Amino acid sequence: MKRLAVILFSILTFAIASFHIVAASVPTFHAVSFNEIAWAGTSTSASDEWIELSNFTDTPISLDGWRIVSSDGSPDILLEGTIPAFGHFLLERTNDDSAPSTADQIYTGSLSNTGERLTLFLPDGQEMDVAGDPDSPWFAGDNVSKRTMERVSPHVEGNVSSSWIDGEINGTPTNSIVDVDNDEYGYSPNIDWAAGDGVGFEQLAEDCDDTRNDVYPDAIEVLDVRDNDCDVEVDEGFTLGLLEYELYFNSDNLYAMAPTTNTNALELALLGLINSAESTIDAAIYGFSRVSIRDALIAAHQRGVEVRIAADYSEYHGSRSWPFDNHSHNFLAAFAERDINGSRTPQFFHDLETAGITIYPSNYVSYLQHNKFLIIDGATVWTGSTNLTDTGFSINMNNALVLKSEYVALAYQIEFDEMVSGKFATAKEDNTPHKFQFDNAFVEIYFSPSDEVESKIVDVMSAAQTNMHFSMFFWTSDVLGDLAVSKYVTEGLRIEGVWDAVGARNAFSEDQKMCDAGIPLKIEIAGGKAHNKFAVFDHAGINPTVVTGSYNWTASGAESNDENIVIISGNTAIAQRYYEEVMYVYNALPDETICGNISAESGIAACSNGRDDDFDFQIDEADSNCAESTVATCTDGIDNDGDDDVDSADLDCWMYYHGTPTNIELIKQASVVEQVDRLLNWMLLSLVVMTSFVIRQDRADRKRTN
Repeated sequence: MKRLAVILFSILTFAIASFHIVAASVPTFHAVSFNEIAWAGTSTSASDEWIELSNFTDTPISLDGWRIVSSDGSPDILLEGTIPAFGHFLLERTNDDSAPSTADQIYTGSLSNTGERLTLFLPDGQEMDVAGDPDSPWFAGDNVSKRTMERVSPHVEGNVSSSWIDGEINGTPTNSIVDVDNDEYGYSPNIDWAAGDGVGFEQLAEDCDDTRNDVYPDAIEVLDVRDNDCDVEVDEGFTLGLLEYELYFNSDNLYAMAPTTNTNALELALLGLINSAESTIDAAIYGFSRVSIRDALIAAHQRGVEVRIAADYSEYHGSRSWPFDNHSHNFLAAFAERDINGSRTPQFFHDLETAGITIYPSNYVSYLQHNKFLIIDGATVWTGSTNLTDTGFSINMNNALVLKSEYVALAYQIEFDEMVSGKFATAKEDNTPHKFQFDNAFVEIYFSPSDEVESKIVDVMSAAQTNMHFSMFFWTSDVLGDLAVSKYVTEGLRIEGVWDAVGARNAFSEDQKMCDAGIPLKIEIAGGKAHNKFAVFDHAGINPTVVTGSYNWTASGAESNDENIVIISGNTAIAQRYYEEVMYVYNALPDETICGNISAESGIAACSNGRDDDFDFQIDEADSNCAESTVATCTDGIDNDGDDDVDSADLDCWMYYHGTPTNIELIKQASVVEQVDRLLNWMLLSLVVMTSFVIRQDRADRKRTN
């Protein structure tokens, strides 16, 4: 028995020892390795050096943050891009002429002809692979014939000569272009090309979906919510059924005194969408301080809905600079849009994070992520001008558009996914479908700065036949301003519109140019902002058209910010509703506001809200523009501000004499509070004076006694 035990123990010991020997002899496998190196250049030029990496796994691998570093310090390459499954990644020196194939990445720095060691590092600094030995000549290749150094196997270490063999003359450089679906059209995650740009797959146009062999350039487009022919558009040539839509406005905020938490139809509609979500909510948010919306998003997350948020850098971090320079109308507009409780915006984003919701802030400090859209369950889109703030819902005039269409949702989804991938503002591409023909409307969707939104509005305005009506926060685009004036003067296009007082006072605003041409604009005198960014053309014509969205008509809005616009034509009901909204406010404002020089901080509402509405560092009564903007000064029969208008004849008193009964009561209540406050101050002052008198009298009496 003992002998058997000894024999078994000996066998086990031998097996373990043999296992360690075998295990030690198995070479290291490199998921990504150096595959071919043209260290001697090519027969065209000794400077045409290139390096090819290979991926020996069945999964694409991101190379972002990886490095290739030479033992002599040059080259030192920070990699960027993706290497496909079982594919390659081609790096070319200095320019894209070092190899016939298009490079995945260009680098600088030359390879020594006497040999060096290249090391491929992971982002965390770990070594993935090596090629060569700094103390030896290159293991293969030839400087005379220009043969390359080619890898034998990823299972063989790259710092021994047996790992390499002589490659072909000039080598066989291969980039990341692959054809997984075998439809003869190549695809690359790093390279964009047109037919005929290069060799191999580059003789044909680029595939847009390498997982389906029925999707390729010039394929037959079918009705399947897919871009079958790789032209970016989806199901073009088909009518997509009836467009379901909802329109919301809060123009009654013209009479609002101050932000409140009271709900209105616009807010209830958004809450209804959020509460109805079953699978996903993707939201691109600028201002964010509405408790009801925050709580609804958290509740959706808690019931299992995937919620993702793309946010503005400064609204998320709370670090926007003050807009001292009028030329920086991007910052001025940003400040004018911020909530009265702007400091709450970062906190609300962080509240979502605390609840487990992922926030993707923009990485641009000076460019705004200015969208205000939500995508619900990949089928419904909410967009417009409404920031998700107390001011956005309860005091500023805004609009919202709900489009229930998987086609529209697809366009917004592609844009949203691009932002959460880290591409904001000028890093984005024009890669979304734009045009959708429904039974009852033709819809166009564009995003800035990639889609030339200004030129799309130029096209709409140029085609206008009879009239244009608008409600605009900021409009500083000379192109659009000049075109509007030209249409008005030379073609007789009727133009009427409402302009925000802050926007109109901007040094680059187009309102003065239009007023000089005789266009009857009205400047709002409300307590909040005319925050809309929409226009309606030919509302009763054969092709009525509405342009709306988050885009202020400015250069920064078109060229820098993340914005969206929706153009809807051919639907009279939608155009009529937007027209009515313009005229509701336009007709409510007195004729004295036509091309008026009106301060944003004037009038009872603006002069009693505790805010610096015109950004001059003077608030309410401390601002000279508020000299005739209280109940007392609007009912005293005196011209308090020297404008030759008294009480009811003064625009600053318009809210008191023309507001709704509810808001008049608020004004009176504010006046009562003001009067009580003054009375308390007077009583306090009187008490101080009386106390001082009593103290002095007591001292005098003591002197006389002593």
